[in-house]
Amino acid sequence: MVKERGEDGAPLPDGEWALRLSARPKDFHENGKASPKAFELSNTEKQDKPRKLSVFAESLTTPKQAWIIAGAKKNHELVLRLSVDAIRALRPGADVPNAETLDVVWHHRADPRPGAEGHAGITGLDGTDRKIRKIYRWKLADIAQAIPLELQEPLDPD
Repeated sequence: MVKERGEDGAPLPDGEWALRLSARPKDFHENGKASPKAFELSNTEKQDKPRKLSVFAESLTTPKQAWIIAGAKKNHELVLRLSVDAIRALRPGADVPNAETLDVVWHHRADPRPGAEGHAGITGLDGTDRKIRKIYRWKLADIAQAIPLELQEPLDPD
């Protein structure tokens, strides 16, 4: 596990876990799964160069810290836990051999709050092929462990 963050843009180490916060999908009680919508780049994330889907290294950021850093949004009711190794292993399919691969890299932020040093991002989700972007979002949802945040720790930001 990581003891300190790496250089900005450097890959997270193998064996790390990434956390992303998400709204609870309407069918969560039926299937306990994340929604592929949780892996769509926000307008803010689309402004990064390269574009990155915001995540946190689990060994440096608790779910509660991530929730606070992400704006303490009440609709962020799920912690999506993803293996960095599994993210890197995803491929859209054998019929798309030249598709961009996904990676998880450090994304430094000027934020002094506890846990901010764990901020990272998933790259490769902004390719020009809409079909590939959609496939990757579905595959990320499939590998994500969706855990209700209130089961982790209280949501009170204080």
